[in-house]
Amino acid sequence: MKRLSTVLLASTMALSMIAPVAAEGVQAINAEKTEIAQEAAKKVEEDKKEEVKEEVKEEVKEEKNPELHEAYLKGYQDKTVKPEGKITREEAAAIIHRLAGDERPTTMMMAAYKDLEQDRWSYNDINMLVNQQILKGYPDGTFKPAKAITRAEAAAMFARYSKTAPAIAVIEGDYKGHWAETEIQTGVTKGYIKGYEDGTFKPNKEITRAEFVKMANKVFGRCEEVDMKDIDEKLIPSDLKKDAWYFNDMMEALNAHTFKVENDKKVFNELLIQPREEVKVEDKKEEVKEEDKKEEVKAEDKKEEVKAEDKKEEVKAEDKKEEAKAEDKKEEVKAEDKKEETK
Repeated sequence: MKRLSTVLLASTMALSMIAPVAAEGVQAINAEKTEIAQEAAKKVEEDKKEEVKEEVKEEVKEEKNPELHEAYLKGYQDKTVKPEGKITREEAAAIIHRLAGDERPTTMMMAAYKDLEQDRWSYNDINMLVNQQILKGYPDGTFKPAKAITRAEAAAMFARYSKTAPAIAVIEGDYKGHWAETEIQTGVTKGYIKGYEDGTFKPNKEITRAEFVKMANKVFGRCEEVDMKDIDEKLIPSDLKKDAWYFNDMMEALNAHTFKVENDKKVFNELLIQPREEVKVEDKKEEVKEEDKKEEVKAEDKKEEVKAEDKKEEVKAEDKKEEAKAEDKKEEVKAEDKKEETK
């Protein structure tokens, strides 16, 4: 009996020692579960916040920039755009850079050509396109930024930018055997390059600004139709005629505007320009400048008249001095004559 009591007492003591340890273990597990649950809840909350932020960003983006095309072509100071004029290698680089943006390659190097200074206006444009392998220099180490670009060079630039696979086709045109035959054929096959009505491409012909813009609009998916009814006539460059084949493409390139999609085509929608009243204010400023110039001319004329009058007065004064001298000479002669008579 005594032995049984002893055993029971020992068992009770053992259980009393195990219970707190077990309780502590359960508490630790529960605390860990709670911590995990709290972290999960916190993560869910953070994810929700990020989702809300992204939604707000998208809403702001859509509200601020609804289907927008920025202008990428600039005119000249004389308010012309010279659509049938030539386009230089650096001008072409600037246009493609504006359209493509700063999509930097993994490694960037400074373009170094004998005839390309780093403070030249087009250096950043050329440097970006050289690093993107869209533009190349010449074997003699020059870039020739001011040289007019040919149709073949333009085709090569757009083919390199679009990164389209070379067209596999039988080349029969006048560019067969040309260094850019693959790039030209790719452009023709993809539809962003066209030849002339006589079936030629003329790869070595210098490309016009209008032809280059036409290609750029095709490659970069710009608008295909322009609605002119709300565009102020005075906002159309003086050398850009409405009946010219390139009118729509040039207007697309010259103006920032919104667009809409109709029948899978991007259609020019609304021109983002100064309100007409602001245009009138600008015109008024020009009128004031013209008036100021006229007043300046009048003031100059007045000064000239005053100078002329002063000159006349000076001449008169000189004449009077001469007359006075002549009179003095006569008086001296008379005085001499009287002396002679007295003698």
